[in-house]
Amino acid sequence: MLRQPLSISQSVYYRVYSPVGGVEVKNPEFPDDPYLGRALAIRVTPPHTIASVKRHICGREDIADHKNTRLFNNILSHTPLDDSKPVHIFDHAEIGSTSGDPVALVMLEPGSTGYPYKLKANFDSK
Repeated sequence: MLRQPLSISQSVYYRVYSPVGGVEVKNPEFPDDPYLGRALAIRVTPPHTIASVKRHICGREDIADHKNTRLFNNILSHTPLDDSKPVHIFDHAEIGSTSGDPVALVMLEPGSTGYPYKLKANFDSK
């Protein structure tokens, strides 16, 4: 079986949310959208699970407590992704693979361990 070479350009696009709404990311992918970030898939450490994607995004965004976050397929998702779920981040059809459909990293309220608060988006959807 021939294996496809890994593309270092494959990415996970994301938006970060706090209790008050969208958060500007540290290194926006586009100058006109300060809320959209991009992580190179090759930089996410194995095993490639939802938890490792969350840890990587939290590291990029200086979010110290990655365990107090939830990752969603996108802003419209009602259920967070399971941290133990394997992710094929080099697959162009996987979560956050396009800037038009980024994952949503949601920071829980301090001290909360349950379902996140209702999100308020304060950015224009692209």
